[in-house]
Amino acid sequence: PAAAPPATTDHILLYLDISGSMNHDDAGQFRPAGSADHAASSIRSARALIPGVAARGLEAGATVTVVPWNHWCPAVNGSVTIPPIVLRPDQFVTTPDSGLPQMLEGQDLHDAIAARVSEKVFKACGATSMEVALLHMAGSVREILPQARSITIWLLTDGDPTYYLSTDSAQTPLLLGSGPVRGQCPTQRDGRCEKLPQTSGRSSHPYRDFFVTTDREGLTAYHRRWVEGILAPLREDVEAAEDGQVCEVSLHVVAYKEAHSKPLHEVAASMGGLFHPVRDLAKLAEEMAAGESRAAGVRVTLRGLGSGVEVTGAGAVNEKL
Repeated sequence: PAAAPPATTDHILLYLDISGSMNHDDAGQFRPAGSADHAASSIRSARALIPGVAARGLEAGATVTVVPWNHWCPAVNGSVTIPPIVLRPDQFVTTPDSGLPQMLEGQDLHDAIAARVSEKVFKACGATSMEVALLHMAGSVREILPQARSITIWLLTDGDPTYYLSTDSAQTPLLLGSGPVRGQCPTQRDGRCEKLPQTSGRSSHPYRDFFVTTDREGLTAYHRRWVEGILAPLREDVEAAEDGQVCEVSLHVVAYKEAHSKPLHEVAASMGGLFHPVRDLAKLAEEMAAGESRAAGVRVTLRGLGSGVEVTGAGAVNEKL
């Protein structure tokens, strides 16, 4: 067995959509909220990804945090909040007869991680709000940024948002306006969420145009505010922090099943990240391993043939290449 790795200041954040649509049968029919994972469901495939991703991070000394989300972040099941699951290398160390601490490895490590993210911990439930996931993610990055060497974020979702955050009983969107939104993500206890208006048919929602009307690029004002209100300020804060320290922040956005790719592509691009449209979550494992090359310290150098200028950055691979 390998000795316990030295702790590092690398972080991997896994934001996993666990909304009710994630649990479906092989015909695409949704299972009742709180049901066990169907063998053909997206939640089963997504849950199976976690041990491999987490094991690679833990073996390198990183802290891995799994954040389930639905129409709130962290996710809720009724009135119960499902807290983030924090995995650290020292949680997976045993002391054999030799008396020397050893880290679990291979299948033992995978099984131990799987137990931390099993159906006993969370099941698919609730609706979907991309806004809350982005707000929580931004808050998490800001919190760990001062002490971090690298932060790798994976944001996985299977569908379009169905709920949004409002500020009052008049259904006023939290993201309405033009300023930055740097506060913490509201919780079910202190926030309000409302159902998004339908894109087709008549609706009396007072802010329907904000959510429904698209521009020439197929984005709504609401989609634009994800970037302008939440992610652009985050990128400014990351770049400001990088002036005084070396911390790489990489964002990977994974869209599968019915997720609307255009706004999610904009989310990834706004942070200089990668967008991964996938049809089969089981095939995502190799791409996630490649993307983790950033946290693993793999570097790519580009050299201009004419100018001779070199630019070095973190390496990652996209399945479209």
